[in-house]
Amino acid sequence: MFAAREAGVDGSLEQMKAICYCIRNRARAGWYDGSWFLVMQHAQEHSAHFPEDVLIDPSHRAFQRLTRDVDEIFFGDKAGVWGGDDAGPDLSQTLEVQKYWCFLNRPLTTWFKDNIIADKTNHPNTAQMGLMMFYE
Repeated sequence: MFAAREAGVDGSLEQMKAICYCIRNRARAGWYDGSWFLVMQHAQEHSAHFPEDVLIDPSHRAFQRLTRDVDEIFFGDKAGVWGGDDAGPDLSQTLEVQKYWCFLNRPLTTWFKDNIIADKTNHPNTAQMGLMMFYE
């Protein structure tokens, strides 16, 4: 639900998955002692944007596909949903270490500007998906 809200009304399946990968990376990096529950519960505290009221439509196909794939994102291996190494680089490989994201077409929080974007040494911008930027 958090990934769908963060991606927004027009968010793509790939954007929602990318957000999930970043949250997965936080847990793997030991945030909140690696507790998946706590990492997800505190995800909004590290968001680049203020929360928006986004109505999640359970019949939206991208959201349905995300709910189908979410276990593979958090717990699966790379050969699962995405076709393995023959499929070329996928989101799992591209977003192996990124923990933050932002959309260039949305206002940023002061916290995100000061602590993530301004700290290029600790949080380099290492990937991009259209107007979506990713930081370590």
